[in-house]
Amino acid sequence: KEIPIIFKDRKYGESKLTIKENINYLKHLSQLYAYKFSNLMEFIRFSTVGLSGIFVDLSIVMLVKELFLLDTRLAAVCGFLVSLTSNFIINRQWSFKRKNKRPILISFAYYSKFALTGLTLRLLVIQFFITVLKFDSIIGYLISNTIGIVLSTGVHFMGARHFAFRERDKE
Repeated sequence: KEIPIIFKDRKYGESKLTIKENINYLKHLSQLYAYKFSNLMEFIRFSTVGLSGIFVDLSIVMLVKELFLLDTRLAAVCGFLVSLTSNFIINRQWSFKRKNKRPILISFAYYSKFALTGLTLRLLVIQFFITVLKFDSIIGYLISNTIGIVLSTGVHFMGARHFAFRERDKE
């Protein structure tokens, strides 16, 4: 037989359910989700870092394109190099928390390798915008860079997850 639970207002004493306890509950819940859905959580964190990296990247692209009148492709490489480094550091500390990470230089080498694959895809998109669409104005180069970055995210994530930030092989 089912016996329903009936909640009534407290008459005596004080509740121990404070805001702090609610925050602790939410933290614990997020840790449980992070454990149960670790692949998804890594991708969400990686994408969050990448989204912030897009702003860093595109800011550099605009700066060097407008200030130094660089070619869009060269400006993209400058933006890529700055965001590559900052994203690597944040991803290493936040997106891919693991106990036995590879040494930092080896990890950075793998991270860069897959990021370069993404940069190649991005440069192909930019080349298409410039040569085929004849669209290299400020809006054009920002759109082409953004599309290239978004298209390269999957390749970059898989390389980061499986090579750059994977656990060290046990010897």
